Amino acid sequence: MPRTSNYPEVYIDETPGGVRTIAGVDTSITAFAGWAPTGPVARADLVVSWVDFESKFGGLDERSLLGYSVDQYFNNGGRKAYILRLGADESEDAVVLQPNEPDFENALLPADGIGGLYHLDGIDLFNLLCVPGETNAETVTKLQKFCRDRRAFLIADCAEAAEFDDLKAGPGIIAGTDSINSAFYFPWVLAADKLQQNQAREFPPCGFIAGVYARTDATRGVWKAPAGTEASLTGVSGVAPGKTVTDNQNSVLNPVAINCIRTFTGRGTVVWGARTLDGADERGSEWKYVPVRRTALFIEESLDRGLKWVVFEPNDESLWAQIRLNVGAFMHDLFRKGAFQGLTPKDAYFVKCDAATKSQNDIDSGRVNVVVGFAPLKPAEFVIIKLHLMAARKEDGAARHPSELKENIMAESRVNPRRTDPYQNFNFRVELIVPSAKRDEIVLPEKDLAVLDRIIEDVVDSDAVYDQPDLGRSALFHGEKGSGRARAAEAIAERMGLDLYRIDLSPVASEYVGETEKNLQQIFDTAEKTGAVMFFDEADALFGKRSEVKDSHDRYANLEVNYLLERLERFPGLAILATNMKQNIDEAFLRRLRFIIDFPPPRS
Repeated sequence: MPRTSNYPEVYIDETPGGVRTIAGVDTSITAFAGWAPTGPVARADLVVSWVDFESKFGGLDERSLLGYSVDQYFNNGGRKAYILRLGADESEDAVVLQPNEPDFENALLPADGIGGLYHLDGIDLFNLLCVPGETNAETVTKLQKFCRDRRAFLIADCAEAAEFDDLKAGPGIIAGTDSINSAFYFPWVLAADKLQQNQAREFPPCGFIAGVYARTDATRGVWKAPAGTEASLTGVSGVAPGKTVTDNQNSVLNPVAINCIRTFTGRGTVVWGARTLDGADERGSEWKYVPVRRTALFIEESLDRGLKWVVFEPNDESLWAQIRLNVGAFMHDLFRKGAFQGLTPKDAYFVKCDAATKSQNDIDSGRVNVVVGFAPLKPAEFVIIKLHLMAARKEDGAARHPSELKENIMAESRVNPRRTDPYQNFNFRVELIVPSAKRDEIVLPEKDLAVLDRIIEDVVDSDAVYDQPDLGRSALFHGEKGSGRARAAEAIAERMGLDLYRIDLSPVASEYVGETEKNLQQIFDTAEKTGAVMFFDEADALFGKRSEVKDSHDRYANLEVNYLLERLERFPGLAILATNMKQNIDEAFLRRLRFIIDFPPPRS
């Protein structure tokens, strides 16, 4: 409370800043249910390692899949697990319960809602559910509903005997209303059985998969698909000979939302699918992909816990502003980590909580409506490689003899127009242009077209010997707006089979010392990895007439220009500078550029 000031003195009061940090919840705490030879049955018990499980539940038992799956979970990256031992009592002489049998399923989901999986309602949080070997369709649909009601995600196994012909039409009734919170994996995998002298035996995949989920969440984030070459299954030697999935079979199963487990030479056995059971192509579901759905569940759970303080606060603009601030800070942190699509926060997410999101009746009823939206990252399922074979030319334009042709192959990973952009987290706008303009569409005087062709040849023939070897592959396009500078750059990129990045140098140049060089370093470091053509617009923003050094600001301004020149000369790709004020560029800078094209006004 403020102190009463009744005599001359300095008084200090601490006032709350209004920012309450919203912490992200765990995303891969896994609940396992099944029969074990020993251990508690009246609660869900936490284990944090295989040794912990052995001491509480007896370790491996050849009569049950539970112990094996928990072991496989920890071996593949799992960290925390809750164990539900199914049985009538804690006696070691209790009847063994096997998946898909009535006694097992009744113990798993009691009709009265007491015991079994409902013990999970007594713990703080779980994110994933595995019931190793349980494949009964009706029971799986109940498990899906159980998970959806608790913001959890079910990892469902296929039947042990399932083959391609059994699943090519789809997973059946388990792709129902609550299937958005579940994923289905095929086939069972081969792994060493420690109780049978490490002989290979088939196991349900859920324990391995849950470990991969946990490992991917820890290393890349919940928004990364738990699939691909990084999603290798530790301890797996492959799949049964009759269940190997071919490319053609995969092309049938993937569109019907069946995630395949495949073995590749040099890669081992990997998860090769990332769809929810609601992810069949014909449905067009917004929850088609596992990482999209799990990211939404993560945000929902985090906000639900992080906004508890709102309850009973005065429902007015002051509260709404605090909510926007706190939720916005949480979403922005995810944006900075790469959880969303979009180059800017505005493109990636929004948070609304104001008079527009609630009516007077909502306010009178004590309701606060917060609307949060985000642009999710979606996995690149299809990568199309375009190979361009380009023949270099002689100076006279004639084609070289076939023996002199050099094969220049440029591989471009085309996924979809909304693919992850390497520049998406920058503080300035970098525009990705997938080139469509053609070289034959460019209208220029003959001498300038010849320079344009020389630029293309120069980049294609990477072994070219230059008269001026100290110059990099750089060009200056001078002309008015609308004169076709950007179109010509696009045609060059299209001819070479590369993307084009357009960077406006005006916002890159900063008044703060060192910031311009930092921005330029970010641009060129990323460009060297992407191999794209760089198109710098408004080049005169940096390449102005060189100033006389009168103060520190002039000195740093010249250092910025020198840094840009240095990076241009070292850049292995093609960098194009564009300006409509060539007369403002210092002659010393122009001499450092290999090619210069003057674009005539559009009217000519």
